[in-house]
Amino acid sequence: MLRNWIRNLLGKEKEEEELTEEELNESEPLFHGLQDVDAAGEAIEKFEEAERLVSSASTFEELFQALRTIGEVEGSKQTYSPKDLITIINHVRNKKLTPGSITRTYGLREKVIQLFAAERG
Repeated sequence: MLRNWIRNLLGKEKEEEELTEEELNESEPLFHGLQDVDAAGEAIEKFEEAERLVSSASTFEELFQALRTIGEVEGSKQTYSPKDLITIINHVRNKKLTPGSITRTYGLREKVIQLFAAERG
């Protein structure tokens, strides 16, 4: 998952396993120099920090604060603002939406399910 995220961040659309022999010979390396390595390192650190913030939330209010700290979240189909995610999560809490409406990025869907179960007790 993290490898795909980094490849997408760097503009790579196909996994190495999906590339044809011709594409492998023509493709450019994943990293072009220290700048790309630094960018990938920063992206990994940001991703890991966001995962940590989400996983450490023990209440919905802590989760909402984590989302505000993280900022925009890139889902598989769209980018979500913290406000949008909080609205979606509250709709799930009020049973207006299913948990499947929440992106899995950073373990967010699983965390909401966990907090929802604890809240319902």
